[in-house]
Amino acid sequence: MQADSFTSLRLIADPLIDMNILILSGVILIILLTLMSWQNGWKTLARALAAVILLLVLANPSIVTEKRDRTSDVALVIVDRSPSQSLAGRPAMTDAALGWVRQQLAKRPGIELRIRETQGGATQPITETNLFDTYESGFADVPANRRAGAIIISDGRIADVPASLSANHEPVHLLLTGKKDDHDLQIRLIKAPTYGLTGQTLKLTFRIDNPGGEYGQNIAVTLRSHDGTTRTD
Repeated sequence: MQADSFTSLRLIADPLIDMNILILSGVILIILLTLMSWQNGWKTLARALAAVILLLVLANPSIVTEKRDRTSDVALVIVDRSPSQSLAGRPAMTDAALGWVRQQLAKRPGIELRIRETQGGATQPITETNLFDTYESGFADVPANRRAGAIIISDGRIADVPASLSANHEPVHLLLTGKKDDHDLQIRLIKAPTYGLTGQTLKLTFRIDNPGGEYGQNIAVTLRSHDGTTRTD
């Protein structure tokens, strides 16, 4: 839909009396004038003209000039900034995809672009990526007939995808970041102390599950302490 404007003229009536009474009066008047015309001929013309003027006054007609501005359709872009999106060059991919979307939609007149960036949830730390809450809030004030569609830029790990969408739902597209052979790693804590004393060495046992990798494959692990020092094994 193009965001232009157009002007139209309309003739409307705002009767001074009830419309049903006005119509009934008009019908009766036509019948009387018809009967009178058989006897008086052209002498009835003046009376008919006066009656028409009276009916027009009672109908209270007016000409209305309307100028309407077409409203733009809204395209929503949701940018996933969850922790998994910070890995393996995905921030650069995400920014490049967002720039491309901006460029393409700028070529389409009548499109209002809304961009919503989210970390994937309202609470920290993020344990799963929820993007459709952002989707709902981004379209909250937009009627269904103005929703052009939504574009999600994400690595695809979205936890709150609806089970189904209605047939007349606006289109939702996904621009997938990462590489084709990317897969998730999962860290499982096997044994962790509940507390520790200052200066005491604590033992932490964890396991890394790599379902998409080769069995027995070595994985580099980097530990970062509170003072900023790191250790990679």
